[in-house]
Amino acid sequence: MEREVLYERKQFLSFNEERTVLSEDNFQQILNDSIHGIIKLHPFLFKIIDTPQFQRLRNIKQLGGCYFVYPGASHNRFEHSIGTCYLASKLANHLQLKLEEDINKMKKENKDYSRLQKAVMTAKDKLCIEIAALCHDLGHGPFSHLFDRMFPEAMGKKDKDFKPWKHEDVSRKMFDHMIQSNDSLKKEFDKIFKVKDLKFIKDLINGEVTEDVPQQKGSEVVEDDSQQYKKYMFEIVANKQNSIDVDKMDYFARDCHGLGMSSNFNHLRFISQCRIMFPFKDSNQTTIAVRDKEELNLYELFHTRNGLFRRAYQHPVTHGIQLMIADALVAANDHLPIVTDNGEVKMSKAFDDMYAYEKLTDSVLDVILMSRNEGLKKSKDLIHRIYNRQLYKVVGRTDPKTEFTEQNLEKYEEDLLKNDKQFGKEDFK
Repeated sequence: MEREVLYERKQFLSFNEERTVLSEDNFQQILNDSIHGIIKLHPFLFKIIDTPQFQRLRNIKQLGGCYFVYPGASHNRFEHSIGTCYLASKLANHLQLKLEEDINKMKKENKDYSRLQKAVMTAKDKLCIEIAALCHDLGHGPFSHLFDRMFPEAMGKKDKDFKPWKHEDVSRKMFDHMIQSNDSLKKEFDKIFKVKDLKFIKDLINGEVTEDVPQQKGSEVVEDDSQQYKKYMFEIVANKQNSIDVDKMDYFARDCHGLGMSSNFNHLRFISQCRIMFPFKDSNQTTIAVRDKEELNLYELFHTRNGLFRRAYQHPVTHGIQLMIADALVAANDHLPIVTDNGEVKMSKAFDDMYAYEKLTDSVLDVILMSRNEGLKKSKDLIHRIYNRQLYKVVGRTDPKTEFTEQNLEKYEEDLLKNDKQFGKEDFK
C-alpha cells in the first residue's frame, strides 16, 4: 500500500468536541488500497499504524494456509485492518448524515426528536469507532485463525490443562500494550481520551459492553441510559446481532480478490441504504436498519460467504496443510521459547504476555527451520513435507445420520420464542 501526503502538513490540533475531528485544519493522508482505491484516514490513525504492534500484521496472512493452495491469497491482516477502518468511517459518516436528515425532518413537522437527538454520534465517538476497526485484529497470531483455533485444539489433545483463547480477547490486551509501549502514542491518547473512552474502544472491538469489575452477588447491572441510545455503534465493527459488519464487508471483498473469485455483494450499496432506527416503539435501544429492497444484496453477502467457506476456507488441501502447520507448532512449543525481558515464554502461553505475543508472526516457520535445536526435528520434518507437497490426505468422509423431527423443530421454535423481542409466532408460520 502506498501512502501519500495531501497538500502540506499542518499542525495537528488537540481534540475539541466543538470542532469536527475531520476538520480541514488537520492535514489528511491517503492510502492507495487494492480494494477500495484511494482512501482517506484521520491523521491520528497513522500514529497507531506506525507502531511495531500494528506493523507486525504485515507478516500475518489473512487466509493462513490458503496461500499454499491459492497463490494469489497473499494479502495480510495489515491491509484488511486498514480497509475495515475505512469502511467503518464510511458507514459512521453515512449513519450520522441520515440521522441528521431524520432530525431535521421531524423538526419541520414539529415532532418530538429528543430520542433521535440522544443517538447523535460525536466526533470522539466516530474516532473511537475508527480506532476499534483499525485495531480489531491486533490479537491475531501466526497464520491468523489457525493460531487461535487449530493450534489450541491440537495443544488441548497434548495438554489437558491447556487454556484456549480468542483473538478478540488478545486484541484488547494488545491494544493496551500498544499504548503503554509507545510513549509518543500514549501522550496523544492522553490528550484526547479518558479511561472510559479506551474501554469504549475495546467494547467496540468486542461488539458489546463488558463489565470491568464483576458485580456483587445480588446486585443488578445498571446500564447508563445514554448507552442504549448508542447501541448501534456496537454493530459497526463486530455485529453480535446479525453478523453483518464492516469487518466481513472488507474481508469478503479482499478474499475474493486474492482468491480470484467473484462476489456479487455490493458493500457500498448496502452502506448507502443503512440508517439508525429504534426496533420498537417505546425502545431506547438503537440498531442499524437497512431498506427492504436490499434483500437480494444481503442474500449475495451470505451466498459469497458460503462460497468462500466451501471453495477456500474449508478446502480439503487447505485444511490438511493447516493441520500440518498446527502440528509443527505444537511439536515446537517446548523447544522454541520466546525470549522477552521478563524471561522465556512458550508459544502456548504467549497470549498472557503481550511482549512475547507481539513477536509471533508467520515467520515462526522460518525461525524453526533456521534453528539448530535438535528438539525441533519433528517440526522441521512437517514443514519440509509441506514445502515438498507431501501433505495429509483425506481418507474418508461421513455425514450425520440424525434427522430433524417435528419435535426437534418445535423445541428450536420454543427456544427462539424465549426472546420475544427478536421473534414472534408469526415468524414460524
